[in-house]
Amino acid sequence: MHSISLAQLIPQLAEKRDLSAEHAQMAAALLAQAEIDFDDKYAFLLRLAEKGVTVEELAAIATYFRG
Repeated sequence: MHSISLAQLIPQLAEKRDLSAEHAQMAAALLAQAEIDFDDKYAFLLRLAEKGVTVEELAAIATYFRG
C-alpha cells in the first residue's frame, strides 16, 4: 500500500469522487490513529458523508476494522 494522508483524500471527496477500496482502508487506518489531527479526521468524515458512502467504501472500512 502506498502512503496517503486524509488531507490528500478530502479534495477527491469534495469532488464527489468515490474512494478506491485501498484508499478507504488507508483512511480507516488513519482515523484509528490518535496522533492524526482531529481537524483532518473531521473534514474527511464530513466530506465522505456529504458525498455519500458507497457500499464498496463501507465494506473496505469495515474490513480494516475487522482485520
